[in-house]
Amino acid sequence: MAAIIPNVGEEACLKFILGRTLYLGLFTNTPANIASLGEAIVWSDITAATGFVGGDEKTLASGSWTIPTGVSAGNPATYPQQTFTADVGGASSVAGYYIRTVDNELLVVELHPEVESSGTLKVMPEGAIYRVNAQLGAA
Repeated sequence: MAAIIPNVGEEACLKFILGRTLYLGLFTNTPANIASLGEAIVWSDITAATGFVGGDEKTLASGSWTIPTGVSAGNPATYPQQTFTADVGGASSVAGYYIRTVDNELLVVELHPEVESSGTLKVMPEGAIYRVNAQLGAA
């Protein structure tokens, strides 16, 4: 019989992971590239987007995550919305966001829905804002 991780076990795992220092950033990999790598993707496969006011990554404070009781695929931990504003001259085009650990363990890679459906990256001219509603949960 396959092992089962109960919802309370998933919740405990999330609390452990989200208690670490995590970084949120944007990436420029194409949807085809992400799809070809699938679950085998690692940090070295990511091409980070650059050119944003205040830096290209944000540190996610462990105490700011909302971890629901009874975690399940439809009930992930969430983080308050974060914004990235393209700096003078614009920023890299964006495909989506990632979350990584201080040790460069890649936890989440999420394509923007429009990018995923069209295959065209989001152009980020000067002043353009990219909003991220980061979440992490069980599949």
